Amino acid sequence: MDSTVDSIEAAYDALLDAVAALIAEPVRTTGAIQDLKNRLDAFHASCDRADDLLRAAADRVVFTAADVPPSPRIDALLRAVQDIAHHDHHPPPPQDKAPGDQHHNSS
Repeated sequence: MDSTVDSIEAAYDALLDAVAALIAEPVRTTGAIQDLKNRLDAFHASCDRADDLLRAAADRVVFTAADVPPSPRIDALLRAVQDIAHHDHHPPPPQDKAPGDQHHNSS
């Protein structure tokens, strides 16, 4: 898992470097834009690998929990993993609010 996190961190750092390089150029070159695209693709790939690892761990927890007598701690762990997996597949919708609607109470 540590290597997966390190991979995401390295890909993210490289992506930020590519963005900084693109912004620093007075004229956007095809090479800088392509480098940014490549770094973004690498970042997405590292996130996908981490997602696969999380899914495999969640499946393993579910499988293991099926063979273990009921326990509040295992149930809590299983619910937490399922919640993470659910939020990964169903992200909350964006909340577009007008500046004046932020403090609106619906009573």
